[in-house]
Amino acid sequence: MITPESKKLAEQLAAVTRFALGGVGIVGQTSAGEQLTLELSRRPDAAEAFDWLADNAGPVARLYAHWALRTLAPDRAEALAVVLRADTSEIETMSGCILLRDRVGSIVERIGRTGDVYGRKLPRP
Repeated sequence: MITPESKKLAEQLAAVTRFALGGVGIVGQTSAGEQLTLELSRRPDAAEAFDWLADNAGPVARLYAHWALRTLAPDRAEALAVVLRADTSEIETMSGCILLRDRVGSIVERIGRTGDVYGRKLPRP
């Protein structure tokens, strides 16, 4: 069961249109998607909320869910990764000041790669 507070955060994350981890923009600020993911990850029902996103949201939120679940519930993250690797749709990403388009499956591979900014783990809540 997801609390109303967590559902609200999950719905806000589902509305994010660009995937970005690490500092973005000229000042290197944390993206809205990463901020929401970090905030949701600290909730007691975080894994359930990210599962809900994995089942009900678009590709951007599903990528944030996968990134969070790698720390919170690795088995669930791997099951989601299998699905996301097969996704050939393209989404907007941001790295530093650069706006790009990339395939969802490619981004999942980067999330699993050590040394890539996307490969860093979600901090333990």
